Amino acid sequence: MLEWIIPSQTKDYFLNFGGIESSDFMYNLKKIGEWKVLTNSIWEFVSLNFLAEETDKYIVFSESPSNDPVCFKRDTGEVYLFFHEPINRAKVYKDFNDYLLNEIVEIQKLYEEVTFDSSKEEIEYKENLLDGDGIDFDFRYLKL
Repeated sequence: MLEWIIPSQTKDYFLNFGGIESSDFMYNLKKIGEWKVLTNSIWEFVSLNFLAEETDKYIVFSESPSNDPVCFKRDTGEVYLFFHEPINRAKVYKDFNDYLLNEIVEIQKLYEEVTFDSSKEEIEYKENLLDGDGIDFDFRYLKL
């Protein structure tokens, strides 16, 4: 048992849509029954570089395109990415809604429903749309 109260917005999404096995949208989004505490996950670099007291605070709900864990922080619902190269942990979204909004923008780009004149314009757009305190925008842009 995860011993965690899932935010209602997140719960609604997963109850209606579940996980997704797609390389284009919500990459490797896991079903609720597949979520694991980061401490109990398969990523060796996590156990070698972070204390269990830290990793117990995170629940893996997805994987990045580089197959690194994307997690909810239990007490806040914020989204964090743990990355193997370089070893890093960073807050990348304030909540699941922002994570989902980013994925929708990416799908719109894929289908050319939205375009940006430059990568700078895209970064600025996403920083305004998906803002929040303590977010590592550079890391998010490079790794997700």
